[in-house]
Amino acid sequence: MWKELKRQLRLLFAFSVSERRGVLLLLVLLAITLIVYVTMPLWVSPQKELLQLADAAMLQMQNHKDTLTAENRSQAIVAGNNDAHQSSDLTGLFPFDPNRLSEADGQKLGFTKRQIQNIQHYLRAGGHFKKKTDLLKLYSIDEALFDKIEAYILLPDSVSPAASENKKNFQPRAVFEPKSKAALDLNSADSAQLVSLKGIGPSFARRILKYRNQLGGFIKPEQLMEVWGFTDSLFQLVNSQVSVKAEAIQKIKINAATVEQLKNHPYIWRFNIARAIINYRDQHGPYRSVDDLRKVVLVSDSTISQIQPYIDFE
Repeated sequence: MWKELKRQLRLLFAFSVSERRGVLLLLVLLAITLIVYVTMPLWVSPQKELLQLADAAMLQMQNHKDTLTAENRSQAIVAGNNDAHQSSDLTGLFPFDPNRLSEADGQKLGFTKRQIQNIQHYLRAGGHFKKKTDLLKLYSIDEALFDKIEAYILLPDSVSPAASENKKNFQPRAVFEPKSKAALDLNSADSAQLVSLKGIGPSFARRILKYRNQLGGFIKPEQLMEVWGFTDSLFQLVNSQVSVKAEAIQKIKINAATVEQLKNHPYIWRFNIARAIINYRDQHGPYRSVDDLRKVVLVSDSTISQIQPYIDFE
């Protein structure tokens, strides 16, 4: 029995050739690892590593210092520019003629970019400033700015009646005077007639016709200001050349209109408002007056005041 037990133990702990080779290789790797771990302090100097870390930290601190110095320098430059700009705003007023105003001079005088563009557009369109208060014709020029620069405008305070009388004396005889041009009706004008207006080119003519079709016609000349790109200075130039026959507008039959028809009108233009108008009509019956339209929750008073001339309640 003892012999049998010894035989079983020998079989249990016996290794094959490949297993013995694997165990031997494992022992060799463990030995190499142990040797490297023990001898590492001999060939890697901790002091050298510390010096390298210290050098890296110093370099990072120097870079950060250089960055802060550059930022402070740039901030100082910006601050200096701001101070110079503020100083120029306080002392930069100088005599000028608005008929020859450049963009740079306009900025020095305190004009905004939009105000300068309106002045230049007015001049390019054929306008001319004859007296100081002509600047106030442009809606973008407020009285506060005008009071600030009035003393520096190289124009008379008013046109002398005597000068106007003298000018009349030198006019040609009436037989040679051109007849004044009749105002152009915006609701019947075609593109060629619109282009004939001073300040209106082919692009503006197309926009005016497109907007007129969307509205159903103009009820007042001021609606030209709703055309994309139409400035107040251009309107001042065009206003005296045009008129409006409001009876020619095309109205929307509110009790038969579709959501699409309502949505396409510039004064409604939103789907949810058009849908609300139709829904109220379907639920409460036809609209009888503008008072019924005021009962629609999404329709504001401003929308009603705009759209009322374009609605037919029949």
